[in-house]
Amino acid sequence: MGEDRPLTPWWLEEAPQIEPEPALDGDLEVDVAVVGGGYTGLWAALALRELEPSARVAVLEGGLCGEGPSGRNGGFLHGYWSSLTRARRAFGDGGALAVAQAGSAIVPGVRDFVKRRGVDVWLREAPMLEVSAAPAQDEALSAAVASARELGVEEEAVPVGRDELAERCSSPRFRRGVLYRDAATVQPGRLVRALRAATLAEGVVLHERTPLVRLRRGSPNVVETPQGRVRAGKFHQNLRTLPVTIVGHRRIDSDAVFELEPGVLHHWAEKSVQLVCGLNFVHKKLLASGS
Repeated sequence: MGEDRPLTPWWLEEAPQIEPEPALDGDLEVDVAVVGGGYTGLWAALALRELEPSARVAVLEGGLCGEGPSGRNGGFLHGYWSSLTRARRAFGDGGALAVAQAGSAIVPGVRDFVKRRGVDVWLREAPMLEVSAAPAQDEALSAAVASARELGVEEEAVPVGRDELAERCSSPRFRRGVLYRDAATVQPGRLVRALRAATLAEGVVLHERTPLVRLRRGSPNVVETPQGRVRAGKFHQNLRTLPVTIVGHRRIDSDAVFELEPGVLHHWAEKSVQLVCGLNFVHKKLLASGS
């Protein structure tokens, strides 16, 4: 790459190109203001409009939608069955199952979006294989299989022996593996561009190149930008103000898992689990990546 070449990820170079939406210039009044035009913000805005078509929703993006982690990740799409052992330590057996089961709506949610919108995001559904390449890594795989078995979901973490593993991927370094059936891949740039197009089609107001300068919380909330202000009854930045009550969060490695009021988690998992996402893996789930 030359020194003058912009550092645009190949994902975004390959994806359909866009014309930037105008920056905010003046004042705007809406019901919900969403700051950030990545997966989380765009899917939140889209879900809000689908759930309540009369809602006035605006998305403010500091650059162009998808320029951040949403357009710069590996495109791996899966839930949290592979993190069941760590989830048990953080939430106990019941909480871990609830989170993992909610995450099972991730791949179907993206599949449904692609079908309804008629877009090609290179969705390829196939199991995820985790392997051990050293004795020190064997314990983690054994724990993953044991956790699934102990919680009655052994089909979500299937052990793979050396011989079977060699048939799938022949490497003298690979000792054993675990197969997780709930997985897929996407072209992340195409997905974020498709989400952007869908939100605009649903009547969401989008202002790009409009960074947040200051947030004044109140009634209404006021989002200040370099050239304007947005007054909103609700403010959504990442997961902080989804239209459900967040009562706390804990960490599972690099991921922050948000605990919702009893009975609300499954409601949102069924209706719009794709609201939020882990940026590392293009997840659509009630979890937010810490990176």
